[in-house]
Amino acid sequence: LAPILVHGSRNPARKTIREEYLNGVRMLDGKATDALEASGLSFGRELIDVYVNCWGPKDDGKTFGKPGPLAGKALREGATMGRKGKGNIYVWATGNGGLTDDDCNCDGYTTSIYTISIGCISDHGLSTYYTELCASTLAVTFNGGAHREREENKMITTDLFHKCTEEFKGTSSAAPIAAGIFSLTLEANPNLTWRDMQHVIVETAQMTSPVDEGWMKNGAGKHFNHKFGFGRMDAAKMVERVKTWTNVGPHKTCVGQVFDKQRDVPSAGSMEFQFSSDACIGGDNQVDKLEHVVLTVSFIHRRRGDLSLLLISPSGTKSELLSTRRYDDSKEGLDDWKFMTVHFWGENPKGLWKVKVTDSPLDDNGQRMVSGYGTLHADTSKQEHDVEDLEQQVIDDQTKQQQNLVDQMKTKDPHVDFPYPPGVRRDHLNSSSVDALGASPQYSSNFNYNGVTSSQSIKRWKVPLASTLENPKDSKRADMIRKVQVATEEQPIQRVQVNAGYENPEIVCLGSTCSGVFLRYGLTLHGTREGV
Repeated sequence: LAPILVHGSRNPARKTIREEYLNGVRMLDGKATDALEASGLSFGRELIDVYVNCWGPKDDGKTFGKPGPLAGKALREGATMGRKGKGNIYVWATGNGGLTDDDCNCDGYTTSIYTISIGCISDHGLSTYYTELCASTLAVTFNGGAHREREENKMITTDLFHKCTEEFKGTSSAAPIAAGIFSLTLEANPNLTWRDMQHVIVETAQMTSPVDEGWMKNGAGKHFNHKFGFGRMDAAKMVERVKTWTNVGPHKTCVGQVFDKQRDVPSAGSMEFQFSSDACIGGDNQVDKLEHVVLTVSFIHRRRGDLSLLLISPSGTKSELLSTRRYDDSKEGLDDWKFMTVHFWGENPKGLWKVKVTDSPLDDNGQRMVSGYGTLHADTSKQEHDVEDLEQQVIDDQTKQQQNLVDQMKTKDPHVDFPYPPGVRRDHLNSSSVDALGASPQYSSNFNYNGVTSSQSIKRWKVPLASTLENPKDSKRADMIRKVQVATEEQPIQRVQVNAGYENPEIVCLGSTCSGVFLRYGLTLHGTREGV
């Protein structure tokens, strides 16, 4: 799924959502740039409440990927400034990489504090075979994908080419369900901010599948699990809770000291370092109750997938920020990667924090030589229909359908260009210069807001072809599709920054032997201040 933009009505006399508009932004079937992602994530942010995103870096168990600077800025500004200052709700699917030992904390979209990371559970509330362990997952919703061969309760929905399907699985279907719940919640209380919504989820989520290992309680008394976040979302409880909800206090961000003393990571062993935090006490950014905690780290390692990171709060709560990944054999390490966790929600951050780094290489039998933290990878026994295969099939079908359209257009005009460009920005659309060229709408999205119908569209107009070397006097004109481009300096920006580590690093151990070198780390606390 590309981003799906959802809006619910504000009719307090009704208990259901009356659809005012549902707007889709397609950007994954062509060359997607950082600028194009930013355009999609900021499109109509004063009109749109909830953005649903079910895409990101590959779930291959070896990729690290994060938003580019423009997309990251769009998320931050949308959450803090959109929806008339209350903030847009960005829902993000955690990913389906359980089969490859993936960890969604390696996905910089789901680990952003400005997104709500949603996982899924089976029709009986159990973990799914593609579940990714993750410290940034906030909650889960029902879906398919249990470890047995058949689901008793299938999800039936629409499919491509005007068909129906019973195979709608994965976190790509869990996130839209969560978005529907958010729409109901906003209908009950339109004054909720982006942080209020996250607080409501944490306060009302229900523990699911107690038989699944990994349930713990943090220092604030909240149950959490690396598979399920704070548990299963409960639409009825959320709607009822927000009817008497008091908005949370201002967002405070306490940036701690950066420690850059290099330390060896022992081979097939662990190391631990400790540091105290005063949570910016006495300052404008004092944090008394935690929401998100971000650990920014840089390291080089002989095999990145053998490394795991564990963060321990002053209350003794343990959160695994990075689990071992069987297929990640990169030697690049990481450069200032931000690992985010929600597991310390509500705790007091003042006191001694600990970080445990473990190197656990694989032996000849493919087993880990060192036992790390106890959140073992989920059961990944595969069903007959794998969700990754199904999603890839959908992508292939969409690509073929788009290519057929392009081929048809090229049959009529051999000079036609691919109709989905890099870097379209909303403020370039419907410009007078385009209309002056006799443009007509080629691709558009209509929406209705407060009874007023509006649209945004990409235009098509005629431009002259450049003269060719074979015929310099050729002044033939042809009907071409031309896209409005972003500023030149924005073009080279990579859409997703993948595996942002170090190129061919040389690991020089400070001692006799090591598996890598930890370069620097720093802790950032997000939360609220009491009495404000």
